[in-house]
Amino acid sequence: MHFIFESFHRRPLESKRFMYTRVASAAIFGLLFVVYCGYLINQITYDLPLLRLSREDMDSSYPLPQIEMCSENSSMTIVRCDLMYMNWTMSIIPNCYDYIAVGEASDTPSRCYLFDSGDTFKYGVVENYEPTTSDIRRIDIYWKIDSILNSSLASVSVPSITMELYTEGFSRWDPPSEDEMIPQQARVSRDMILGNSRSSSSQNTTTTVFFTPNLYRAIRPRDPLSLLGFTPNYVEIPTLQATQLDWPLQQNENITRGDYNGLINIQLAKASLEVQTEQRQHTLLQAVALVGGAYGVLTTLYILLFGMIRIAPFGAAHQVPFLTQRGVQKIKERRRNSRLDNNDNNNDTRPGFFKRIFSRYQPSQHLLDDLPSPGKTEPNNPLAANSPTSNSKRDSLLSQHHQQEQQHMMLSLPTPALAPTASSSGERSEEGSSRLHGQQWEHQLYQGPSSNIEQISNSSMHSLTSIPKDPQRADNIMMAFEQMQREQRDTAAKAAQLEQRLLELQEVLRGYYINMDYLDQQRNMRRRARQRTSYYDKQSNNVEGGWLFDDDDDDDELIHKNDKHR
Repeated sequence: MHFIFESFHRRPLESKRFMYTRVASAAIFGLLFVVYCGYLINQITYDLPLLRLSREDMDSSYPLPQIEMCSENSSMTIVRCDLMYMNWTMSIIPNCYDYIAVGEASDTPSRCYLFDSGDTFKYGVVENYEPTTSDIRRIDIYWKIDSILNSSLASVSVPSITMELYTEGFSRWDPPSEDEMIPQQARVSRDMILGNSRSSSSQNTTTTVFFTPNLYRAIRPRDPLSLLGFTPNYVEIPTLQATQLDWPLQQNENITRGDYNGLINIQLAKASLEVQTEQRQHTLLQAVALVGGAYGVLTTLYILLFGMIRIAPFGAAHQVPFLTQRGVQKIKERRRNSRLDNNDNNNDTRPGFFKRIFSRYQPSQHLLDDLPSPGKTEPNNPLAANSPTSNSKRDSLLSQHHQQEQQHMMLSLPTPALAPTASSSGERSEEGSSRLHGQQWEHQLYQGPSSNIEQISNSSMHSLTSIPKDPQRADNIMMAFEQMQREQRDTAAKAAQLEQRLLELQEVLRGYYINMDYLDQQRNMRRRARQRTSYYDKQSNNVEGGWLFDDDDDDDELIHKNDKHR
C-alpha cells in the first residue's frame, strides 16, 4: 500500500512523535488490509457453489429412457410391449425381447432386466404433430413373475417388481470410469444405486410412471474460468425424476387371460428440462473489486487523518533500469577491487628482488580498468580525483577566464564625451550604467552578487583614474557610479530574496506534493559517472532542488556557453 511507504517520510514542520503516530496508523491499516485479503482468499478456496434453477424447453423429441426391472427371488418375463402414438393409436412391438438385456446371475434367484431401445422410440413434445409422425405418448409393458411362490416366500407383501429409469450414458449398467468422474458425478451415481428414483409395481396392479428429465451442470474442481468469474466448462449430468400412480387390474379373466401379473405405463410428464446450474459465490474478479473497495476506504481514512500523500510520478518501470544499472556498477567495483587485492597479494608473496624486476614490466592496475572518455575521470579513481593536472589546471583556466570577462566588461563601459550640459552627460552615464548592469547580471551564474560588485567597484575605481580632472564631468561620473552600485545592491537583494522563496517553494513541493526521490537517484548516478573538480563541487554538491537530470557539464562546455552569451 502506497501510503505505508509515504508515512515514513517526515514532512517539514512535523515532529517525530507525529511521524511515529502516522507510521503506526499506516501499519495498522496495512495489517487490516492484509487480514481482509486473507479472508477473501479463504472464501475463494473453500467456496460452496450455489444452485441456479432454470427451465429449458425441448426443441426436439425426447428418446425413450432405459428401463430397469428387477424381481425378488424369482425370474420374470416380459409378456408384451405396446406403444401409443401421438394420434392415440396403439401398436405392439414385435419381438420385444430384442430390446431387453438380462443382468448378471447371482447366488440368489433374483434377476434384473434392462429395456434399452436407444433412439428407436421417442416421445413427442408438441401438440401440433404431423399425422404420420412416429413419436409416441407412452409405452405399456406387461410383466409376469415366473414363480409367484418363491416371490411370496421372500416377503410378506404382495409379489412385486421394482423399476428405475436411466438416461443413456449414465446408468448402473454402463457407469463412467471412477477416475474420470468428478465429485458431483460420483454423488449422483451413488444416489442412483441407492434408488433415488426407484418405483415399484405389485401383482394385479396397473402402475403409471410419469418421469421428468433433469440436467445438473457441475463445475469441475479448480476450473480456471470459474475461479476468475467467467462461464466455466460445465459437466452435464442427466437424471430423471419419477412419480407413480397405482390402481388394480380388472378381475375379468377374459381380458387378462392370466398371461401377466401386472402392467407398467411410462409417460413423459413435461416437455421441458429442469436445469440445475452450479454458480460460485466468490471469484477472483469479485475479490479484486472488494479489495479495491477496501483499499479506497483505508486510503480515504488515512487522508482524513493525515492529509494527502505525495504524488509519485515514477513507478516500478522507472526503478527497474535504475536498480539494474546500480547492480552492474557494484559488480564492476567488486571485480576491480578483487583484481587489486590479487595484485597486492601476488606482489607480497614475491621476494624483494623479483618485486623490483616485475614492477618494471607490470602495467598499472589503473590502466587495466575501462579508460574514461576525454575530459572525464572515474569517481572511484583516487589518482584522477586528486591529480594536480586535472584540478589546479582547470581551476586556473576558469579563474583566468572570469578575470578576462570582468576586464572586458569594465573596458566596455563608454567614456562620456565632452558635453556642454550636465543632462546629456547624465543620460550617457545612465546608459553606461545600465549596460554595465546587464553585462554583470549575466555573470552572476558563476559568481555571487557580492563578489561581482566588489570586482566591478575595483575596476571602476581603477578606470576613474584615467578620466580628465574636470569637476563637472567627475561629478557626473561619480553619480552614475553610485547609482550603478545602488542598482546592483537592490538587484542582488531581490535575487537573494527570490532565491530564498524558490527554495522554500521547492521544499514545500518536495515535502508535501511530489516525490522526487527517483530524480535524486538519477542525479547521483550521473554525478558519479562524471569528472569532479573543486569548481563543480562548489557549484553542485546538493542534488535536491536541481533541474531535472542536472548533468555536471564539462568546464570547457561551460566556458563555451559563456562566450556564446557574451
